[in-house]
Parts: sequence; structure tokens; C-alpha cells
Amino acid sequence: MAQEELLPSSNKLAIIQVLAALIKNPLLFADNNYRFSISDFPEQFHQIVFGAIEHLALKGMQKIDYIDIDQFLKQYTVQYKVFCANNGILYIQNCLKLYDEKKFDYYYNTLKK
Repeated sequence: MAQEELLPSSNKLAIIQVLAALIKNPLLFADNNYRFSISDFPEQFHQIVFGAIEHLALKGMQKIDYIDIDQFLKQYTVQYKVFCANNGILYIQNCLKLYDEKKFDYYYNTLKK
């Protein structure tokens, strides 16, 4: 397998970076410099993760972790099934490992294109 096949596409990387940024800093939802929408995320799995993060942020969480997302989604059978089928906890943990705050604006703009 070629090295480039192991790396996510730039759009997938943008999704990873933006989701990780919102998990680490939910206050980004209130920042007027950024606009986030579920339609920024083309895949159902990413929409579910985004929706959970957004809900938790709007309920006042200032720091979110994979446990919070997992616990929130457990109450929604269909969404939780999709989350688990996509190894949601591991996905979020990996997103957070890859996240680089200094690259956020670049990946935010990539996602919005």
C-alpha cells in the first residue's frame, strides 16, 4: 500500500481537524469568525459526531471528551449504532492526537470550500 493511501484526503483531514477543534474548544461555536453547520460534513458518521458536539456545547460544556460524546449518543439508538459501527471512540481519540491548533484556520477554510 502506497504511503498516500494511508493518509486521509485533505477534506477528511479538514473534518478531523475541525471536529477535534470543536471538541477541545466548544466555545468556537460562539466565535463570530467561524460558522459551523451539519452540512459541512458530508458523511452521516461525521454529522452525528458534529451534532453531539454542537448539542453538548450549546448545553454549556466548555470542554468535551469522547466519553461525553459516547454518553450523549447512547440515548439515540440509530445514531449510536452508526457511531459504534465506525469505532467512534477510537476515531475521536485519533482526531485529538492529530489535532494541531496552529493549523485550524487552514483546515476550517478547506472544509468550507
